[in-house]
Amino acid sequence: MDGHDLLEQRIESVGEHLASLARAWAEGAHPVPAPLREAKTWLITGAGGSAGPAHMLVDALLERGRVARYEPLSHFLEPDAEAADVLVVFSQGLSPNARLALARHERFAHTVLFTSVDPEASDVEAVIAQASHVISLPPKREDQLLVRVVGPCVATLAALLFADAIDNRSAPLDVASLAEARGASSPMEVEPDGGAIASLALVPFGEGARRYHGIANKLLEAIGEPVPIWDVLGVTHGPLQYFHGQPITLLGLMRDTREHHDLADRLDAILDPKRGQQLLRCVAPHARPLDWFAHDAMIDRVLIGAMRGRERDLIDWPGKGADQSLYGLGR
Repeated sequence: MDGHDLLEQRIESVGEHLASLARAWAEGAHPVPAPLREAKTWLITGAGGSAGPAHMLVDALLERGRVARYEPLSHFLEPDAEAADVLVVFSQGLSPNARLALARHERFAHTVLFTSVDPEASDVEAVIAQASHVISLPPKREDQLLVRVVGPCVATLAALLFADAIDNRSAPLDVASLAEARGASSPMEVEPDGGAIASLALVPFGEGARRYHGIANKLLEAIGEPVPIWDVLGVTHGPLQYFHGQPITLLGLMRDTREHHDLADRLDAILDPKRGQQLLRCVAPHARPLDWFAHDAMIDRVLIGAMRGRERDLIDWPGKGADQSLYGLGR
């Protein structure tokens, strides 16, 4: 099986893993200790695919009145790095860099680790023991490919479920609608066929870039090109002048509202189809936060189409093994 086939197989399995986590959470597999519910200040970190759920948790906690901020893993190399009541580390494979954050656990009253690594594995048991609370997530393995598509999506759901558990006053996430959101069809005006996909950019409608940071990282790793995030009104404040006359595919991350469709029409009007510029309307039928899962599924469809038009090896990727000077820091 080549990398593209394996990528498609894993994308097809995302819904199953989300359902598994939702069931486990509903059955009480991840109880949240009372001291965490009382914590006021939160510092959250993660890199690569794990940065997405980390940013999502920051937003969710801020919405619930907590003091939360994201810091990159390099923050924990600073001798005077700030602390908080709770440190939260997202690391699907417990990367060496993530261990830099866990090594600072004594500066925090509580340390929470979201990971897919077996907490009882002998080679990492001591590292994981630095966390006071471990949330184990599926899938247990997602190696071989450079890009991870299952773990980051599952960790995003876990972040939202965790935020709901922290704040007893908030309405619980409607996990019954999750499968529907993940499988939502989008009235995209252009179905990606590989050859039609040029450079990509994410264009959120009414949402901050932070919610889609992880999706941008996923696309970057898969197609090997930077994927910027521009607010729909921000397109005319620099980006348009940047891609003027060049082919580009804008992924409009929108909901099914009159206001969003009007904005999409206006964005379409400034694009030049003759130059290979197009807007793919990723219309989520659900309200926040389930809209994110619909958008992620739609972008996975675009990703599959984009990969068919690219000769990029996701199993033996460019630069494989050449990153140890930085990636290995913290081992």
